[in-house]
Amino acid sequence: MPRLLRSLAALLALLLGACALPPLDAAQQARLASLLPADALLLGEQHDAPEHQQLQRQVVQWLADRGQLAAVVLEMAEAGHGTAGLPPDASARQVRAALAWDDARWPWRTYGPVIMAAVASFGGDFGWTYTQGAADYGVATIKKDKLVVNGPNGMGSFDLDRVNNLIKLAVPIYKAQGATPKEGVKAEDIVTNEFIDPNIKL
Repeated sequence: MPRLLRSLAALLALLLGACALPPLDAAQQARLASLLPADALLLGEQHDAPEHQQLQRQVVQWLADRGQLAAVVLEMAEAGHGTAGLPPDASARQVRAALAWDDARWPWRTYGPVIMAAVASFGGDFGWTYTQGAADYGVATIKKDKLVVNGPNGMGSFDLDRVNNLIKLAVPIYKAQGATPKEGVKAEDIVTNEFIDPNIKL
């Protein structure tokens, strides 16, 4: 029975390592999208099947491009070891030492590329790299969910009626908390569309 590689958890973060890989096809992307959102994804593999490792790297790249990666978990790494604190440009020697990597059991040539990509992506603060793919996904999601829409004077313009309504709701709350908002404050006192370019739109 093949052993499992427990990699990922909307958790993962890796570029592709040295060699460029083809992206997931449309059907594979749709299948993955149907599994999200998820706290974690478990990817299985047969250790002597290179196509399995390639698929893992493709999945990781797809998640990274969408900004949906947070960490990578590998059964190959010794318990209690990790790459947190390593710089993004850490060498393979440093990474292998940090993970207490056993090359006799887990050939580095097989798993090294995806791990090194993760280190380069996360860096020492275990954050993430803002890729063009993540940017494109963010824009598409914002537009689809209408988190940002065109205003009457282009994208980003203030609706003064809405701002005035917000003031009407907020002033009593501030007063109840002991604050003293300016009397008669209006939308025009706190926002302006003066510098909005109406030609910039979604």
